[in-house]
Amino acid sequence: EGNGDKITTDEGKKAKKEQAQGYVDRLLAGEDYDKVYHEYQDLVAKEKAEAEAESNSGNSSAASSVTSSTSETASDDTTSSGTSGSKEEEHDHEFLLGKTDTSPSEEFVKWAFELDTDKGGVYEDDSVYYAVVRRDIKEREDWLTKNHSNVLHVMKDDEYKAMLNETAKDYVLDLNNDALNKYKPENLKK
Repeated sequence: EGNGDKITTDEGKKAKKEQAQGYVDRLLAGEDYDKVYHEYQDLVAKEKAEAEAESNSGNSSAASSVTSSTSETASDDTTSSGTSGSKEEEHDHEFLLGKTDTSPSEEFVKWAFELDTDKGGVYEDDSVYYAVVRRDIKEREDWLTKNHSNVLHVMKDDEYKAMLNETAKDYVLDLNNDALNKYKPENLKK
């Protein structure tokens, strides 16, 4: 299941969607996000190891078939970002989603912003289930402090660009054509 192959059976899809909804329900009930996230990661690692062990045991048998069956799965990812290779901090797997974001898809972002604060749901993409809980960024001061620049970027980016354009229009650009032309491809020798 957790080896990254796509689930094609209705039963498999239903099971993964129910699993994702279970994560949403637990988070809405107040369970720690990092605990749920790590439980999911452990489950994926276990499923992947089982699939690899099954594949390896089939390959070592003299009577085994050359074709191997692949298990089918859809990742019920939790729209999170984290860091690898460094000490994990509390809340490392949470991120700010802006209304103008297009990742993972514009439809997903629109759907996420239609959720009420402190509500959640499961978003189904072509091959992925996203377990999502929408929170108010103002409820945790540590989150605002840690992500101050991201929050400013999302809130003030358009105003900042307009200010830069207004300032830049008064500047005169004086090009040094001799320096620019010196490195034109036709002026370079082999």
